[in-house]
Amino acid sequence: MWLQALYRNQQGPIQRQSSALLRKSFVFFIVLLFLSAMLVQLGCSGAASLAADPAPLIKNQPAGQVVTAGQTANFTVTADGTLPLLYQWRKNGTAISGAISSSYTTPPTTAADNGAQFVVTVSDKAGSVTSNPATLIVTAANMGPSFTSQPVGQTITAGQTATFSVTASGTAPLSYQWNKNGTAISGATSSSYTTPAETVSDNGAEFTVVVSNSVGNATSNAAILTVTAAPVAPSITTQPVSRTVTAGQTATFSVIASGTSPLSYQWNKNSSAISGATSSTYTTPATTSSDNGAQFMVTITNSAGAITSNPATLTVNTPPSITAQPASQIVIVGQSATFSVTATSIAPLSYQWQKNRAAISGATSSSYTTPGTTTADNGAQFTVVVSNSFGNATSNAAILTVTAAPVAPSITTQPVSRTVTAGQTATFSVIANGTSPLSYQWNKNGAAISGATSSTYTTPATTSSDNGAQFTVLVSNTAGSVTSSAATLTVNVATYLLSASPASLSFGNVNTGTSSTLPVTLTSSGNSNVTISNVGISGGFNATGVSAGTILTPGKTTTLNVTFAPAAIGSVTGSVTITSSATNSPTSIPLNGVGTPPAVTLAFPGAQGGGALSVGGRGGAVYLVSNMADSGAGSLRACIDASGPRTCVFRTGGTIALLSSLTVSNPFITIAGQTAPGGGIQISGPSGANAAGNPALLVRTHDVVVQYLRVRRGHNAGEICNGAPWSCGMSVEVLANQASDNPYNIMFDHVDAEWSNYDAFGLAGHPNAGTNQPRSITISDSIIGEEFAGAGQTTGAAVGGYSGLGSTAEDLEVDIDFHHNLFAGTSHRMPLTTIKSGRLVNNFIYGWTYYPMRGKGFRDIIGNYFKYRSAQGFVSHEIQAWTTNDGNDTSFAPSFYLIGNAGPSDPTGTNNWAMTGLAINESAGEGSSPLSAVYQSTSPIPTPLGYISITADPVSKISSPSGIFLNAGRAAPYDGVGASRELDCSGKWVDARDPIDNRIVSAVVNGTTLYGSYDYSSLSASPQSQADLGSWPTLAAGAACVDSNNNGLPDVWESYWGGVLGLGSTLNPNGFDFGDGYTNLEHYFDGMSPSP
Repeated sequence: MWLQALYRNQQGPIQRQSSALLRKSFVFFIVLLFLSAMLVQLGCSGAASLAADPAPLIKNQPAGQVVTAGQTANFTVTADGTLPLLYQWRKNGTAISGAISSSYTTPPTTAADNGAQFVVTVSDKAGSVTSNPATLIVTAANMGPSFTSQPVGQTITAGQTATFSVTASGTAPLSYQWNKNGTAISGATSSSYTTPAETVSDNGAEFTVVVSNSVGNATSNAAILTVTAAPVAPSITTQPVSRTVTAGQTATFSVIASGTSPLSYQWNKNSSAISGATSSTYTTPATTSSDNGAQFMVTITNSAGAITSNPATLTVNTPPSITAQPASQIVIVGQSATFSVTATSIAPLSYQWQKNRAAISGATSSSYTTPGTTTADNGAQFTVVVSNSFGNATSNAAILTVTAAPVAPSITTQPVSRTVTAGQTATFSVIANGTSPLSYQWNKNGAAISGATSSTYTTPATTSSDNGAQFTVLVSNTAGSVTSSAATLTVNVATYLLSASPASLSFGNVNTGTSSTLPVTLTSSGNSNVTISNVGISGGFNATGVSAGTILTPGKTTTLNVTFAPAAIGSVTGSVTITSSATNSPTSIPLNGVGTPPAVTLAFPGAQGGGALSVGGRGGAVYLVSNMADSGAGSLRACIDASGPRTCVFRTGGTIALLSSLTVSNPFITIAGQTAPGGGIQISGPSGANAAGNPALLVRTHDVVVQYLRVRRGHNAGEICNGAPWSCGMSVEVLANQASDNPYNIMFDHVDAEWSNYDAFGLAGHPNAGTNQPRSITISDSIIGEEFAGAGQTTGAAVGGYSGLGSTAEDLEVDIDFHHNLFAGTSHRMPLTTIKSGRLVNNFIYGWTYYPMRGKGFRDIIGNYFKYRSAQGFVSHEIQAWTTNDGNDTSFAPSFYLIGNAGPSDPTGTNNWAMTGLAINESAGEGSSPLSAVYQSTSPIPTPLGYISITADPVSKISSPSGIFLNAGRAAPYDGVGASRELDCSGKWVDARDPIDNRIVSAVVNGTTLYGSYDYSSLSASPQSQADLGSWPTLAAGAACVDSNNNGLPDVWESYWGGVLGLGSTLNPNGFDFGDGYTNLEHYFDGMSPSP
């Protein structure tokens, strides 16, 4: 063991050694021990003695202990050995924590500790020894008696015994003493007690038991003894009595019985138990004759026995019942009629027949035969009353029908001759009277017709061979027969005709994209059926409503619907051809119609001129411009740079100071400046590195609508025009100088193009753009001018191309129109148009100092008003042309159509040619006046298909300060040139003309310079930059309309119109709910539908 311990003790440190070293050490110790043992055995003197320390020895073993539960027990041991000695006590083989001394005291014991074995192991360095086990006996503590189950009361019958028992616990031994009514019962000393046979006198006795031990005693609860008398079997003291009732009544039977309760009853009918009849009385349901003679008995039962009553008989008296009713009779006058009845009941039965409720004397048997009848008896009612001693029954009424003697048939309406067309049928009829039934037999040419046996007869489809046939009918009854007169059948030859009305259809003008439908009535106008086999159509028309196989009977009609849906503009002819069985087939109907341009939706209501059909951003995304930053989310540039149809709606007012041009390169956009709150929108710049030579707003694409914007570029120091490097710029420019450009369908409306140092508005094409030159463009109701001379030029508007490139571009620039614009604050180009065709209508040209309106190509110049400043002398004629080719103009010679214009050269507007002159070239001065007839046109420019013509106002409306053009007094609806107004949240127009425009309009009305002494007579007499005019005004941001769903529609407008239109409180901005081609958003921002 020691060696093993040594080996074990070496395991920890030696684990870090090699296994070979471990084995060598172990062998060394084995050899050492072997040598020591040999020396001892040989007794070699002088050998070293290897003496070991003694192992521990137990001198006194631990003794068993007996304790009472709750006490502790103490175990001790005495041992010898090499000190120190170690102790470890164990309970049932398990070491007890902390029990390491020579004695051990248990915790307070419980019954669970009873029998536990305790040992102790004593150890020293030489070994260990374990004691004998000591047993712990734990006895329970003495306890007084207590009851775990009490004695229970007993119920017995007199003469029986009763047993009471109890269960008790406590320290044994337990003793018992039973008591009856508080008195000890001799010998009743166990846990149970059985009484002797009891009598009724013991009823109610109380039994208890006292349980005792050495600790004390306990008395049980009292158990009650109930003694009942012996039961008595039932006996009947009153038997059920027989009953007699009338059918329909009930009968009640009863019995009286005695015996020990409870008594139970069961009634029986004819020996069968009656369900639910379990009381001392029984009442039958309503009786019937089948209950007559039934026997009723009752069986009475208790715990001692049973007894059955005598039978009681039920007699049911029944009145008569009629089982076969008398039947109605039909006789002829003079005959008698017999009525009979069958009845059942208790005999004897008596009978009394009645006629019309009156008794018939002597009619007292089950049948009755009348005397010979007369017509007076017709309809008489016969009944019989059947009686016995219990009642009576009256039969149903039998009707006597007395008919007159039969009458032979006679014909009151003879068959009528018929005329039909071959293939049709013919119907003949007759009306006859006489005694029914009447029978009929029709004959053709004297021969009976099989199956023709009714009052009418319809022939099969006739043929010509039936013509002239004679039809008669034989009418018969029991009294005789009669033959009708002959009716003749005339069969005509069939005619098959189909007529059409109208004979031709003219649809007139129908817009392409729509359709028109006109009806044609087809009639079978012959005497025979016509079958339509085919409907053919030609010329792009369509026909519906009549299908192959349609059959028209003579005189019947059907409607053929012909539809014209032109796909192109122009006249269309065709025909619809109906093929049928008619002899005049085919029937052909000529068709014609004219396709006209489709109905269009303008860019906005009232849009006119070349750009009026611009779609703009209609139906596209809504971009909310929520800040005045140059770029980024919520900026105007973010909307402009986006792709797809879109509308820029402003949520704030103010000035957008550009760092680079706003370039519209993606088509289908509307910039709705009128939606801005506060002071509206002003655009300045660009300034900085991206400014030189660039405009503020540049348009390179199609379908663009720009409204109510103030575009005021401004002048940047160092910018020059007409020199190198060219660095001046326009406020607004339309440009096509590369293949990707394609500017057309463009509307500039109520725009301020001002404060630039080149042309305020410019348009230019270039051969690089190919055929995609600027075209179909309108500039309307705008202010163009108040230019800066800082770059060396003060011009208004130039529309044409690049210098030196010839007419390649300009000859494709058509339908570029200026109408209702104010040109002021420039020296010339008011405007300069070097394009093929365009219209200048109702423009106001003010205070030019070189030339005003100049152009080459085809022009309509209508209703324009020209005005000098007060005291300004003659400068040049108002309308000028030139004929030379200057490299940046159209190749077409001037061809001007003038009407309704007025100016210094023609104040009354009666001699417009006096206002004209011929310039030396595009840019040089005037050479002669007026224009020669070769340049005068007597008719306007032909308008292209779909063009929206400009409606010219009288020039007086243009020149009047209070007119719709200038509207200097700002009268509602606050219209007038420039960005003159904006919308409130309900869609109503409010005044928004800013200080600059008010100043310009006021100067025009008063005939003064626009600002200070600047008269534009020279560059030095012109403002050089915005600083000379007080710089850009500050425009208020204003408060945005509440727009909860951010769809561009203010809530107040949206909820109102949503309710009116029945669409709730929310509208789709792109919905066409007003039904006029404009979206809901356009209805708001074009001021078309203000809410209250």
